[in-house]
Amino acid sequence: MANLRENIFQPFINSAAFENAINDFGTEQFDVYDKRIKEDVTFLLDNLTEKFKYTLEGARQVCLYVIINKIAEQFKKD
Repeated sequence: MANLRENIFQPFINSAAFENAINDFGTEQFDVYDKRIKEDVTFLLDNLTEKFKYTLEGARQVCLYVIINKIAEQFKKD
């Protein structure tokens, strides 16, 4: 389980589309993304709001902070 958490952002680290989809979540623009990205963003934000009681805006900001500041890369296992 810990490995799952450590690597949650790995497929999206260098994905501008994923970052943009997080920004566009909840808007009409979100519908233009492919099914996989929409499902992943929705799953991620739903987990943060339901399990950790973030507001939707708070969850979005946390995700963007992690991506922009490359925080997930610090926990990457080689």
